Amino acid sequence: MRMSSSAKGILALSIFAIAALFASSAGAQTQVGPVRISMLSTGWGSDSFGIFTGSPAVNPAGCSNTDSYMSDGLDPGHKTYYAAALTALTMGASVYIVVSNQNCASSRPNIIGVTIANP
Repeated sequence: MRMSSSAKGILALSIFAIAALFASSAGAQTQVGPVRISMLSTGWGSDSFGIFTGSPAVNPAGCSNTDSYMSDGLDPGHKTYYAAALTALTMGASVYIVVSNQNCASSRPNIIGVTIANP
């Protein structure tokens, strides 16, 4: 079966659009690490937590506070990030923290991933 030139053009444009979509979503985050967690903070009356590393937070979204990385209870994956951070702190393991390039949480870099490295 032969494709018309207009069908080929539409297919090529579709492939380009899909590739551009994946490229833009891949740039939506910044990875930090490996770093050690020096302190975890929770709450202040909300379901949130912060990871402190002893250094200013990497801040690709331009958040107004850089003392820690934050996750809010409404963030997808929040409980998983907290479990990983708590485990790493307990083990003394390093972590890689992934933060959003566009969003802040409680005016701090927004956590969108935590990976535990070998201690």
